[in-house]
Formats: sequence, structure tokens, C-alpha cells
Amino acid sequence: MMRVFLDDKPLDQAGASLATAIRAAGDAAERAGRVVIEVKFNGAPVDGPTLDHPPTTPAADTDEVRFVTTDPRALVATSLQDAADLLAGVRQAQRQAAAALHGAKYDDAMAGLSQSVEAWDTVRRVVDGSAALLRLDLSAVRTPDGTPGGTPRPVTESIAALAALLDRLRSALATQDWSALGDVLEFDLDEQAERWDTVLRSLAGFVRSGG
Repeated sequence: MMRVFLDDKPLDQAGASLATAIRAAGDAAERAGRVVIEVKFNGAPVDGPTLDHPPTTPAADTDEVRFVTTDPRALVATSLQDAADLLAGVRQAQRQAAAALHGAKYDDAMAGLSQSVEAWDTVRRVVDGSAALLRLDLSAVRTPDGTPGGTPRPVTESIAALAALLDRLRSALATQDWSALGDVLEFDLDEQAERWDTVLRSLAGFVRSGG
């Protein structure tokens, strides 16, 4: 039977196949209040598609799979802070894309526009994934929204405001309203980036503190 290790500790009777090992490791990690963040089979990282659909064929006695886990709150807090750092870098790209649009240099604007859309999609995936992993009700979690003198508000309200703004961006792009698109990038999304830096870092602090 294949040798299976979870954080360097053997998992007995789990190595019939990679599929059984993944299930056993996931269950053991969950019981310990942890999540699996890395899987190596015979020393090589296991990719996402294989993790999603692991082989059920019997493993060889010489095979070995190792799982590494972490505290889910630490993982989520780090992911949220990384998302905030990502937004700090995308603001300049948004401003440059806006300047290109206002100067009728549409091709020059596309790289910055693409970077902006990808960054905001990442933010949304990180927030949604964090809430799912920790079973957080974001309507009950309040964070500052980055406005001067603003009062904390539910994260779901910040999400809704961002979603509405991204709809405006996509609509302007679809209709080739370059002036409106430039304004969204230069003003609205720049403001959102500043606000979401506060939201993400505050949410990371809330998670890290055990809230």
C-alpha cells in the first residue's frame, strides 16, 4: 500500500489509491481544524485537475504522497492581504489606461484595462473563497470602507457597490464609450481601490483575531 503522510505524520490505511489518500487527508485535516495547501506525489507537486479528479487505480507499494496543511485563518488572512497589495499595484495601470483612452490611444489602454479587470476579479474570488472556507456571513461582518469619517458597513455592501461599478465598466466597454470607460478607470475604480485596501486589510485583521 502507498505510504501517506500528513504534515510528516503517517496516515494509516489511506494509501489504496491517490483518490483515497486525498479523501483521508482532507478528512483528517478538517478534524484538526486545518486545510491542505500542498500535495506531492513521489516528490512532485500534484496539479489542480488531478486533485479535482484523482485516479482511483491502485497505487504501488513504492509510491508516496505527502500532504501539508495550514491554519485556515492564517491562509485567509494572508490571501486577503495579498489581494490588497495587488490593488496597490493596479492603481497606476488604471490611471495609465484612462489617460490612453482620453487621448484616443485605445490600443495602448487595453493592457492596463485587462490588468484592472483581472485584479478586481481576483479580489472578488479571494473574498468569496475566504467566506466559504471560514463559513463567514459577510453581511454580519462590518469593516471601514475607507471614506474619511465613514462608519463601518457590512462587507456585502462594499461588494455590491464594486459589482455595480464593474457592470458600468463592462457596459462602457461593450458600447465602446471610451470617455465613460476612462472616467470609471481614472476616478471611480481608483477610489474603489483605496476603499478596498481598507476593507481587505480590515477583514484580514478580523479573521486573524478569530472573529
